[in-house]
Amino acid sequence: MMFLSKYSKEHGSYYLRAGARIIFMSDEISVAFDHECWTMLKHGIPERVDEWVAKVRRLSPKLARDISVIRGKDFPVDELNKLLTNSTYIETFAKKHGWISPEPSVG
Repeated sequence: MMFLSKYSKEHGSYYLRAGARIIFMSDEISVAFDHECWTMLKHGIPERVDEWVAKVRRLSPKLARDISVIRGKDFPVDELNKLLTNSTYIETFAKKHGWISPEPSVG
């Protein structure tokens, strides 16, 4: 039986669960996404997302230049869950939570 992952917030911390199983718990959440094609790439514990982004940047700097990360402690749970189920929501989420488009690189 497959369970969809779902966020909840309890005692000030985010929990990501698959059914009754806790995948992780964190006081903050990071969301990495491609700001050119508006695709969510990674979400979860900020340190793990940062490690993943650093690895992608090291292995493929050209592809990684379009990756942005949003980090926060106050994301509404319903919005995080919408990110997991709605592939078109990342643009709305990013802009709603203060993401600003980077300046185009020259060269």
